[in-house]
Amino acid sequence: MLKSRNTHKSLGSRGKYLLQPSAFSLGDLCVPPMANVLKVFLENGQTKSFKYDSTTTVQNVVTSLRDKLCLTAGEHFSLVVEHVKSLKRNKLTLLDPQETVARIAARPGAHKLRCLFRVTFVPVSAAGLAQKDLNALDYLFLQCCNDVTQERFAPELQPEVALRLAALHMHQHALANNISPAKLTVKTVEREFGLDRFVPASLIEGMKRKELRRLLGHFLKLNSQMTGSSAKMLTQLQAKIHYLDIISGLPSYGAKCFSTNQRDGVERVLLVSPRFGLSQIAGVRNTVMY
Repeated sequence: MLKSRNTHKSLGSRGKYLLQPSAFSLGDLCVPPMANVLKVFLENGQTKSFKYDSTTTVQNVVTSLRDKLCLTAGEHFSLVVEHVKSLKRNKLTLLDPQETVARIAARPGAHKLRCLFRVTFVPVSAAGLAQKDLNALDYLFLQCCNDVTQERFAPELQPEVALRLAALHMHQHALANNISPAKLTVKTVEREFGLDRFVPASLIEGMKRKELRRLLGHFLKLNSQMTGSSAKMLTQLQAKIHYLDIISGLPSYGAKCFSTNQRDGVERVLLVSPRFGLSQIAGVRNTVMY
């Protein structure tokens, strides 16, 4: 988020939970306010702060973040903002790279916004991105995992697909934390990390825990069938690419939505996406019409 010395407006950033105090909220009154500081939240849970002046642009911040994170495929990344109390977790606003940070901070209501560093221009394929920039692939994977658990893809993400993704994420995370394949079970993952890291809250709350564990166990076993070789288990990289390949099939992946007037009580949204091009989403089931 950012705060302007002259306007006393602030631009917020995303915390782990929707109502978590931001850097300039009541939760941080014990900390002296920092004038002209932009605070950006990253998908890995870290925050980066940048002092700015009247000439600092959004692109300056993006370039600095790309350098700090060692990203060579920087063309995929941008700064976006979202309203701190918005009920629509998928409503993000892309910032113009040439606009100054000070001007954004001076906008009415800027103190109610969070600033995020995200992959906004998605790659043609996850495998292609992996060959070009593994750091960018890791960041995109983390972003998509967060989007799934925070339900940015709801309601288009069906429960079965969400659990399939959860199993791939569990597999990758367990390997990253040195859990041997022989011990890779739902019970072990739940004990060590909890399930809320991998499964959307609506499924955790809406399903019986026994059924949830059974389905996750089933999908964990299916992971071994996705190696495409004689190997008996997926590597971390393979799990990430399979995860992103599934996500890329969702209509809103890398897309921009524009609401239109309702007709006959049915909400219609224009969708511009790398997969569907210009299309229309109609009804609560998000049926895509070309």
